[in-house]
Amino acid sequence: EEGWSKFAEIGSTLGLLITDAVMPRLSGSELIARIRDSGSRVPCLMTSGYGPGNGGDAAGAADRILGKPWKPEELLGAVRELLDDRAISPNRGGVA
Repeated sequence: EEGWSKFAEIGSTLGLLITDAVMPRLSGSELIARIRDSGSRVPCLMTSGYGPGNGGDAAGAADRILGKPWKPEELLGAVRELLDDRAISPNRGGVA
């Protein structure tokens, strides 16, 4: 819920969302679904320790999934990939 509240506050200025698949009250996929329902196309990176069939189905809402454990350079690579994609397709991010 805190992530959604923060997005509602600053969403139009957000360049990238990084979330975990499993959180206390609102899952990462639920958070991304709410963000998409709001009209935003901000790039979304989800981290997960679960594989397909073990909770990994949450990945469907994310632009990219990064399995745990990850190394810092893997996170940086995933972030760079999403930001580069956004630069190529500037309609991503913000509100449509």
